[in-house]
Amino acid sequence: MKKIIIAMALVVLGKISFAQGLENIIVEKYYVTNSTDAANVTGGTLPSGAVTYRFFANLAPGFKLQAVYGGSGHQLKMVSTAPYFNHAVRGASIPGWTKAQAAQNSVMLDSYFTVGAATNNLSPGTSQVGILKTEDDAVGTVVNANGILQNADPSAGTAISIRD
Repeated sequence: MKKIIIAMALVVLGKISFAQGLENIIVEKYYVTNSTDAANVTGGTLPSGAVTYRFFANLAPGFKLQAVYGGSGHQLKMVSTAPYFNHAVRGASIPGWTKAQAAQNSVMLDSYFTVGAATNNLSPGTSQVGILKTEDDAVGTVVNANGILQNADPSAGTAISIRD
């Protein structure tokens, strides 16, 4: 329910912000955990049936996001009454994880904010960017090395083992 409220708020914000170059917000249902994931997740607690969403801001041509920040007198605060997953090892610091590390355990379901980057391979030009699964060409898809994140729940569209 909390995710639906957040999504609706983002849609309303998108309508209000159109004049600022924000054309729309796209909400992608990325993954639904199953009992295998719940029993073998590392880096935190992730129950069976937990849903991972990804949000994309579609900006008009010529527009770019300049900054997202908080400071004294201008807090950036994220609050939720529902639990969310933050991987205790890879999600605890920036720059996050590499593509090789994304294949380990439950790292791909970590909660975070980014302006495009999905991994950091620590070498210029080798980081991966996040795109909608429907736009993924399936080349270089990360397949989990631990036998989890294999659920093909149809409500999440294409499985992340096919298009990530």
